[in-house]
Amino acid sequence: MTVDQEALTEHCLEIAKEMLALNHEFYPFGAFIGKSGIVHPMGIEIESKNIPNNGSLIEQLVALATLENFETYALCYEVSVQMEASENPKDAICVEINNVKLPKVYLPFDKSEETLTFDQVFAVNQ
Repeated sequence: MTVDQEALTEHCLEIAKEMLALNHEFYPFGAFIGKSGIVHPMGIEIESKNIPNNGSLIEQLVALATLENFETYALCYEVSVQMEASENPKDAICVEINNVKLPKVYLPFDKSEETLTFDQVFAVNQ
């Protein structure tokens, strides 16, 4: 991973963790590297009365990144991962860089009404 890709991943993980701490959930969002090398947030405006599903939001984020010609960007969304066949799936933050050669980064977490705990980050090749 390049420095830019690491910065995107770290940015997305931090924002997702903050949103989980505040709301116990988050909608898919993204980030991109600007011409000056700075990470900028990328999101879609969501109407509270007409909330699209996560797949649709991810498609809209990709379309936005394509329209704006962002060379390097990341998508961040919530997924379920099953670490072991004998275990139940866990919620996780997923960060995906727009380079299919790079692995997706996952940060599993447990949320209850009062606590939010994070496991170790891991990556899986696409």
